[in-house]
Amino acid sequence: MAVLFESYSEPIIIMITVILSIIGAVFSLLLSQSVVTLGVSIGMLMLSGIVVNNGIMLIDRINSLKRTSFNEKKYSVIIEACKERKRPIFMTTATTVLGLLPMALDASESSTLWSPLAITVIGGLITSTILTLFVLPCFYVLFADIVNFFKKFKKVISIKTLT
Repeated sequence: MAVLFESYSEPIIIMITVILSIIGAVFSLLLSQSVVTLGVSIGMLMLSGIVVNNGIMLIDRINSLKRTSFNEKKYSVIIEACKERKRPIFMTTATTVLGLLPMALDASESSTLWSPLAITVIGGLITSTILTLFVLPCFYVLFADIVNFFKKFKKVISIKTLT
C-alpha cells in the first residue's frame, strides 16, 4: 500500500480501520455471549479485509480530489470525499450484513462454528462503517499536519546547517 499511495502515513491511516472494527467485533461478541472460536478468528480476517477496502476507497478519493481540486481549503476536499464515498461504503456494509444475517441467526448444529463468525463480521462492520466515515478523516488531517510539521522542521534544520 505504501507504493500504491506513495506515502507511509496513508497505509497507517487505513490500518486504523482494522482497530475501529475490532471495537465493534468484541462488543458484538460480548453482547451475544459468544465464545471465541476458530470461526471468530476467520471472521476477524474477513472483517479486516472488508474494512481495509472501505478505508482504501475513502483515502483514494481524498487523494484524487486533492490532485484535481484547485480549492485552497483542505477540509472541504475531505468532506467532499466522505460525501461521495458514503454510499459505496454503506452499500458494501449493507450487502455483507444482510448476507450474513441468516448465518448469525441460525440455530442448527453447525451454528456453533458459523454463527460467531457472522456475529463478529456484522458487529465489526457496523461499527467500522460509522467510525470510518467520521474518525478516519480526522486521522487523515492529523497525519497530514504531522507530516507537514516534519517537512518544515527538516527545512529549518537544513537551512541552519548551511549557514
